[in-house]
Amino acid sequence: MSLRHARATAVTFVLLAVITAVILAAGAQAAILPLRSGTVVSKMDDGIFTYIKAVDDAGKEFWILTSICTVGEKGKIAVLAGTHYDKLKTELKGIFEDVYTAQLLKIGDLEVTGFGAHGLPAGCVMLD
Repeated sequence: MSLRHARATAVTFVLLAVITAVILAAGAQAAILPLRSGTVVSKMDDGIFTYIKAVDDAGKEFWILTSICTVGEKGKIAVLAGTHYDKLKTELKGIFEDVYTAQLLKIGDLEVTGFGAHGLPAGCVMLD
């Protein structure tokens, strides 16, 4: 093999390695890190809204407020996009603490669109 062919082969391998690294890095960045995740404890429906009570891996309770969705108890849930409120007063059950209004959820392995443009339910008041 001539020196010219050897150089061309080396350049080809380097380019393939760089392209592979770029593709793998892009795939790794595509995963969304959840704002909060845990296990569903219970849920309540009120009109078009669903209040989901969950517990994270540290045993801390939190709430997810979203548009109605089907979710079962003991299932895994993660808030992928939304807004966090320390305290939220609602007409349904009074004051909820550590609440996420979820625009995008992951329920099990399925991504589910939440609120969209609904905003908070009527009667909700941010306390913190």
